[in-house]
Amino acid sequence: MSNEKKTVDWKDFSVLANREDDVRELCNRLLSAWGYNLDDRRPGIAYVDAQGHPVTDMDLAVFLSSMVQHRVVANLPEYKARRAATKRDGEWVTSKENRHGRLMGLISNQALGSFGVRIEDLNVIQVTAGGDTKVGAPRAMNLVDITGEWYGGWSEGMEILPTGLPKAVFASLTEATKTLKFQYFIHPNHWPSLYGVYYAVAKGAILRLEDERKVLRKVIAEMQEKLGIPKTEWPKSETVGESKKVTMLAYEVKLEGFTITGDYPYNKLLDVASKGAYDTLVALNRRLGEFLEQLRFLTRATEYAFRHHAVKPNISDDTLKEWLSGATDKQPRLPAWIKSRTEGSAWETGYKETERAKNRWARLPIQDGKALLFRVWEKTETVAA
Repeated sequence: MSNEKKTVDWKDFSVLANREDDVRELCNRLLSAWGYNLDDRRPGIAYVDAQGHPVTDMDLAVFLSSMVQHRVVANLPEYKARRAATKRDGEWVTSKENRHGRLMGLISNQALGSFGVRIEDLNVIQVTAGGDTKVGAPRAMNLVDITGEWYGGWSEGMEILPTGLPKAVFASLTEATKTLKFQYFIHPNHWPSLYGVYYAVAKGAILRLEDERKVLRKVIAEMQEKLGIPKTEWPKSETVGESKKVTMLAYEVKLEGFTITGDYPYNKLLDVASKGAYDTLVALNRRLGEFLEQLRFLTRATEYAFRHHAVKPNISDDTLKEWLSGATDKQPRLPAWIKSRTEGSAWETGYKETERAKNRWARLPIQDGKALLFRVWEKTETVAA
């Protein structure tokens, strides 16, 4: 069996654009070709800090991605939530210290600069309306703040029990100290990926997955009602901690010129609704949701690197809005290979999606009438006081 990775190309947009085509094989291929993989890395020690701890040249996102794949157990000795504390009916948190459990996924904020992990927090005990008890509940833990800097709420670091390949890599990097420090969550060198085909196809896949899951959820709800399956009652929650509002620059990159056509086959299943069909659709919706979370993380990581290491070096935050309006001719960093293209070799600024639109974008033509749009805006967030 060949270990050669399957590739992704511009022609894969035809699969994403047709609602009758199954996108799961393409999503698997995209994640295999573009996703983070420790097998492909040869991380080393960049330097040793004043405390004698090695600092690796590998970004934490790559390492944690492998940790998630192996479902390793992690422990946060101390963690302060970025958002105001909430209390949920039927839940009891045994301790706010040593939040621990298996790593379930990597998460990203699609407007701001925050990234983190989702863990099965075994400090949480849930009691259902029927009196059943369950230990563990998914919890999101910020590692990078909404400002894009390391989040200080996990100042004691993260303890992990690595297995398999991660164990070997961890041992080679930590030496005798058993402590590994990371300089970056997302390595600066990720920024050129924004100009490549994998990123563009991933943005198209996100749009397709969002579109398909919207239809799926509607069909699932109708089938659930038709079969008389009880709806899940989620516990009520209320904010109990102090909060405050902060305003900062948000940013996004959007794919223009991609259209999805045709019809999904799911509505036809309503005529022959069965518990088996219902379970199949629920499982499919869950799987597509997993693809969506993974692709959102990967594209957002690339956008983070682009924002901080391709835009900021040439265009300061104070002049970003001026640049987007078309008042200056500055350019973000561009990879050498893109400068030779006759089309899409520079960002066009002052672009509006419609004549009456208020938002101004930077626009980069990429392929077959498609383009990337980039903008920033001020966003207000509610956080813990």
